[in-house]
Amino acid sequence: YEYFYGRRFSVNKHVLIPRPETEELVQHVIKIVKQNAWHRPTIVDVGTGSGVIAITLAKELEEATIYATDISEQALHVAKKNAQLLEANISFLQGNFLEPVEQARMKAHLIVSNPPYIPYEEKDQLSRTVKNFDPHSALFAEENGLAAYKEIVKNSSAVLHQEGVLCFEIGHRQGDAVQAIIQHAYPKSDVKIFDDINGKQRIVCAYVKKEQSH
Repeated sequence: YEYFYGRRFSVNKHVLIPRPETEELVQHVIKIVKQNAWHRPTIVDVGTGSGVIAITLAKELEEATIYATDISEQALHVAKKNAQLLEANISFLQGNFLEPVEQARMKAHLIVSNPPYIPYEEKDQLSRTVKNFDPHSALFAEENGLAAYKEIVKNSSAVLHQEGVLCFEIGHRQGDAVQAIIQHAYPKSDVKIFDDINGKQRIVCAYVKKEQSH
């Protein structure tokens, strides 16, 4: 078990152990949703793992509709169990990143993700607990750790409403790169990079305006 945002979550070798920094990502999302006065907002948590982000948002934002995706059947099993135990109403979808949401033809106000972002080159620098216990598919990403962001941002335009928000947890050196990925896809986006409690870059939130198609 591990505690996250004051709630007890069941975890195993198929999911990431939740970390305090991710609570800050959740706080940003809650703040954004409250500021935006969306009527019954729809939020998608991409790569949900143990379900901590989706479940916390479902409990803290009762008017929101929450979807959560993961490619791993074992991870979804853990997330569903946690949702049941904590009585959180979430629709779980199995598939790669945003693909199942796209296939369901759903529209979201906000997409949140703590995707795999550690470059393979940094594997040796990780603590033994992380290396030995966390699933590698949830930790490591190609393209210098940026592959997941590229994939999610690329597919987000099919999922987001005309004006929506993207919120990511990032590695502490990835702020500028993730900002560039978002601005390349959405030139009119307003991207902000936030530090975590340790003063390291940790969160990127972007208000995106999709180009109107003529």
